[in-house]
Amino acid sequence: MIPEDFKGVVYVIYDKQIGDPKVFEELSRVYNIPNTGVLFTQFEQTSGIHHRKFFYVTKNGKRKELGVLDYRDFNEEYTNNPKINEPPRDSLAVFTPEISVDVGTKYYYTTFTVGQYQHIKVWNFLYPDVIDSLRKVKAISSRTSSHSPQSTAPNPQHTASHIP
Repeated sequence: MIPEDFKGVVYVIYDKQIGDPKVFEELSRVYNIPNTGVLFTQFEQTSGIHHRKFFYVTKNGKRKELGVLDYRDFNEEYTNNPKINEPPRDSLAVFTPEISVDVGTKYYYTTFTVGQYQHIKVWNFLYPDVIDSLRKVKAISSRTSSHSPQSTAPNPQHTASHIP
């Protein structure tokens, strides 16, 4: 689930030290994506085939499943082998989920882009300084919340999830 008005790049960064606690629905992992689009999670990256589902979530918690497309499904001026059946460019979808590793930090992450093909300017990329800034904030908040008796469970009205 992704906040219903969110459009842009999402990173799910696997980091046991500062990541959010693991959440499951039955046997499926749930990734609660914050409005920043960057989630640090305590889950470990797994290899193999992933059965992923992506949802928009409304403020009252209702889910709407999003389709998954690949940016290579679309024809451009430079396309060598044009697709006969190009998807509509105004389809709201999750584009090109992929797993990567940051060679500097050795952190694994999953990234994808949410939006309509015709409006997307950047595919699956955030500047490293944006992620570093969010990592520092998360590290500080996880240290202070570990000393606080209050619950740190995410509010489903302000987060979204991605189920692989």
